[in-house]
Amino acid sequence: MIKVNYNVVTGEILGYYPDDIPYPSIPEPTIEIDTATHQDCINNPGRRRVDLSTLQIVEYNPVPTLAEVQAAKIAELKAARNAAEAASPFVYDGSSFDYDALSRERINAAISGATIAAISGMDTSTVVAEWTLQDNAKRNMTIADWMAFRQAEIARSGECHAHYNALKADIEAIVEETTATPPTKTEAEAIVAINAIAWA
Repeated sequence: MIKVNYNVVTGEILGYYPDDIPYPSIPEPTIEIDTATHQDCINNPGRRRVDLSTLQIVEYNPVPTLAEVQAAKIAELKAARNAAEAASPFVYDGSSFDYDALSRERINAAISGATIAAISGMDTSTVVAEWTLQDNAKRNMTIADWMAFRQAEIARSGECHAHYNALKADIEAIVEETTATPPTKTEAEAIVAINAIAWA
């Protein structure tokens, strides 16, 4: 058996004490659990507590705080922004380019080559690559095309970041409503409002 020390106010589990280990002392209060229950607690950290009325281990689903919900939503939106920036295909001038990580490396190399050619004074209408598109069609890419392609990438990235910043500002405005004098939203209402915000 394993002794479980717990908080007498919240039921939070504070420590486990297997009976095959000779502890000098074990803090009180404790209950005893079997190895299967102990393993379940280990597999679900923070999601098991002692029910103070029955003194049994029960499932515990903590309610996230407003700060935790805010942080989680911002992390979610950052991930969505990064995915949108790298989304494949990338459409340029009516053509769909593969835009996975390897394709981006190849595109960057082509743009670097085109940039060097432009700096050296080569005519920007010069075709520098026959590119295979996502549908396996071929497209001749000039120096000017690659320069414009880079500008299109920058524009898409800017749109993604602007959208993210607008949604983040919405979240911050919702949080501020809970700290206004007087508050115009409760924390519970703010959590619902933040959770409703989506990238799309």
